This record gives sequence, structure tokens and C-alpha cells, in this order.
Amino acid sequence: MSVMMMSFSCTKGGEQDPDDSNSSDSTYIPPVVTSNRAQMNFIWMATPDSSLQSMIGASLEIRKSNGPTLFFAQDVRSLTDVVFDWYPDLSCSVDTLYEFRLMDPGGNQVDMVAFNPATAVDQDEFVITSPKCTYFLQLTWSVEQ
Repeated sequence: MSVMMMSFSCTKGGEQDPDDSNSSDSTYIPPVVTSNRAQMNFIWMATPDSSLQSMIGASLEIRKSNGPTLFFAQDVRSLTDVVFDWYPDLSCSVDTLYEFRLMDPGGNQVDMVAFNPATAVDQDEFVITSPKCTYFLQLTWSVEQ
């Protein structure tokens, strides 16, 4: 003999079952927070350009695109060094474009590249290349309200 069981569920008009997926009491899901500030800690620059490989000293200027200079420093390397390095400790916004300008010891601009932090979001290391130079950036990301 088999036993058959049936279950019925009833609700009053206008009431909804708590398991109903159309319930107006839905769970709040907070928006995904994305990083919007990059702290530029270090920059290393190497070059395949033979005329720049012989430079002993170089200056790096970082500025907002068509704006004020935010960082300027010089570096001198020994004959055995293959990179120049700078420590800008500069906070950058993802909605701002920055320019890196490299100058030789005489102050002549020898390279310029643009850095858009929005293309590097949440990357600890980021590389920017130009025909003359390769810039290696070490970044720390944060969310600014």
C-alpha cells in the first residue's frame, strides 16, 4: 500500500510567502568599491635607445596634463646601472591624465609619455613604454571618498 501525501499552502489576499522571490523585502547588495587613487611610490626607467644609454644623469618631471608640475627630481647612475630611479611619493587620481617628461643633464626634453591611472587600476606594477624609454611604476591603490 502506498501512502500519498499532499501539501497545500494558502495565503490571504495581498500577502506574499516569505520565500517568494518577488518579495519587496530584498537583500541590499552594496555597490562594488573600486580604487580611485594611486600612490606612485617608485619609478624605474630603462632605455633601449643607444643615445640615451650613455646618459649619466637624467631628470624626471611629472605634471598634470597641461597643468602644474607635481614632481621634479634628478638621478645620477654609475656606469654599471641600467636604470634611473625616482621616488615621487605622489598621489594620483584615476580621472586625471599625467605627463612624464624626461630631460638630459642639459635640461633638454628627450622623452615624454602620458600616464592614465584609470588603465592601471589595482595593479601594483605598471609599465609605460615609448619608442625611447620604458617606465616601470610601483603603485599602491586606495579608495578615496
